[in-house]
Amino acid sequence: MNSELFLKNLDSRRRRYEQYRCELQRLRDEERALEIEISTFSELLNKFNDFPSTMTSVERQLDDNKKNIKEKAMLLVKAQLPSHSSNTEHDDLEHQRNILKKLLDERKLKEKLVNEKKFKKPVNKAKYLLREDDDDVHDVEVDVETAEDGRRKEQPI
Repeated sequence: MNSELFLKNLDSRRRRYEQYRCELQRLRDEERALEIEISTFSELLNKFNDFPSTMTSVERQLDDNKKNIKEKAMLLVKAQLPSHSSNTEHDDLEHQRNILKKLLDERKLKEKLVNEKKFKKPVNKAKYLLREDDDDVHDVEVDVETAEDGRRKEQPI
């Protein structure tokens, strides 16, 4: 009887031990998963905390680029200024304004020429055989353009 009781007690302890071991393994797996989530969250938090400093560095870089562009433009304008020491500040500004207007006019003219080239009617060159006599055949090149009303205009070259 003692041995039966001992075996039952041992068997129940073994089952409880297995249950505890399974529960411990499940808790360890959960702990690993939580550690991974925590590390991922902390990385994201660090990136988020670094974000404003990154933005300020980008903004600083943009400001520096704007300043450099302004300085280069002013140097370009100053390089084209006459080197008279008697010029007043107003004359310098007026001259700068004239230079900038000239540059703008040149740019507009270039754009206009490009647009004209894009929309110009195509000119087709065609060869026609003109017969003056039955024996005499001449090749003549002519420009063929389409007139406003849709008819063809021919002009010898």
